[in-house]
Amino acid sequence: SELQSVINLSNEPNKMKLLPSKIKEVIKSQFEMIVGEIPLLVSHREIDDKDFYWFANNSGVKQTVTLSLRDGNGASQIWDCETGEIRNVSYNKLSDRNIIELQFDPYEAFWLVFNPSVIPNSVEKPKPSNLVEIELNKPWKINYPETNEIQVTSARSLILGDPTINLEYLSADYDDSDWSYINIVGNIRLEDRWKATMFYNPDPDSKRYYRYKFNLADDPEGAIININGDNKVNFWVNGNAIVPGKNAEGWSAFDSHDIKSLLRKGENTIAVEGTNRAGYGWMVLQGLLLVPNRDEIDILSNTDWKESSSLYPNWQSNEFDDVTWESPVLASEKVASFNFMGMRRPNKILFSKSSVVWRIKVVPNAEYLILPGIDENAKIWIDGKEVHLINEKLAIPQNSKIIVVKNGEDANGLSEAAVFYCSGSSETNLISWLDMGLRRFTGFIDYETTFDLPSDKSPIKIDLGNVRYMAEVWLNEEKIGERLWDPFTFKASSSKAGENKLRIRVGNLMVNEMGGKDDLGQLRHWGWQTPPDSSFEAGLFGPIKINEIRY
Repeated sequence: SELQSVINLSNEPNKMKLLPSKIKEVIKSQFEMIVGEIPLLVSHREIDDKDFYWFANNSGVKQTVTLSLRDGNGASQIWDCETGEIRNVSYNKLSDRNIIELQFDPYEAFWLVFNPSVIPNSVEKPKPSNLVEIELNKPWKINYPETNEIQVTSARSLILGDPTINLEYLSADYDDSDWSYINIVGNIRLEDRWKATMFYNPDPDSKRYYRYKFNLADDPEGAIININGDNKVNFWVNGNAIVPGKNAEGWSAFDSHDIKSLLRKGENTIAVEGTNRAGYGWMVLQGLLLVPNRDEIDILSNTDWKESSSLYPNWQSNEFDDVTWESPVLASEKVASFNFMGMRRPNKILFSKSSVVWRIKVVPNAEYLILPGIDENAKIWIDGKEVHLINEKLAIPQNSKIIVVKNGEDANGLSEAAVFYCSGSSETNLISWLDMGLRRFTGFIDYETTFDLPSDKSPIKIDLGNVRYMAEVWLNEEKIGERLWDPFTFKASSSKAGENKLRIRVGNLMVNEMGGKDDLGQLRHWGWQTPPDSSFEAGLFGPIKINEIRY
């Protein structure tokens, strides 16, 4: 005889498609969303005689939803995990299920608790408040509450092959959005995008040998190779062994090698040995050559190369005949994209006798800028006016916007990060910190303003609008709250008739400062899915609304 707890679909076509509906006929679903579409995280527990539901809105969308719950009797309450507040909510019984309407703010989470020992009472919805909006018509003053130093490690930059400079570059209004951000410390690193193809070795504890031949019409003016592999790479240029870099046995970062002196007019050969120890292995090589007419030639691992799994004598030399070698095995898109994500972009080279132009935004409240180790032949302009350093120190006139630096022909960077020294406060609109020149800054900025209230004192509600990424709020120097996510709304009863002072402290994420560490070569990428994106927006964006609450 058939067991009542067994669902037998063995003789049914499409049995896997039928299974969910058949289970639903036997077991009533614990949770259903009747109205609404948000990614709601749900968990249920029975503790003593109570039913506890944990709800979390896993999105930045505010929404009211209607839920159907299987379990729970008696009075229902919402337990607010942020404030500790407990408030009663009403629900309806429909065919032995609880139908309840709940409102979720962005990323809000709370407990919904059913207590069968308490008889549910009807709960009246609070009457809507009469909100009287107060205008904010005074400027915002900003300052740094915890530091007076702002480091600059990268800037919008342009490589000049010509010693002259376009005067338009000196203007604060010049559109430099098509210039690249590059580091300004140490050797100037001009970055490319990955265009090479990744080679694949599926066999653990094995080696692969790769060769690439190419011809040059003349001796190159410059040549750089970026190479990386899992787990180890060695390579040769025209039979000459290249001293392995510090990352030759690490798959998380590539090495860059200058091979100009080893190349020649005519035929050239690059040979690579890739060693794989466990799992699968891979190798990628991307290089750039500059020839006398200043054309750029890419050297890329791709299907033009040859591969062998066997070792042959003298295989690294120009004279070796690789006609029997095969085309390389290529990594799948999934494998390649995963490993490319773990590497910074490849380096390019500069033309000989090139100079580099930096455009550095003046950060708020800057008094002067230190440029350690600046090239003695560098020229500097502030808002189009040429200025001069005194012991690497540059005084910043008030309300300055842009500093332009043109390095000497050797295109050397600074010995250390540039540093703005700041004091006092300045006025600003509510714009991104990136637009303030704070691209590599992690910390806090205080925003201050005042507003007037009429004589009939009332509680107020403050809505900060869009904040990236955290905020603390003081009203008349009394702290009224802090938040790490939307909605950035606060209520206060400490207002007064007449002038009130509002102070908002905004903080951003660590990733921006980590980008500065990356510019300085101090960031270890191993273990990251991707090198950190340091250009995260930050700031107080608003619109900011202040309302009197009149019931």
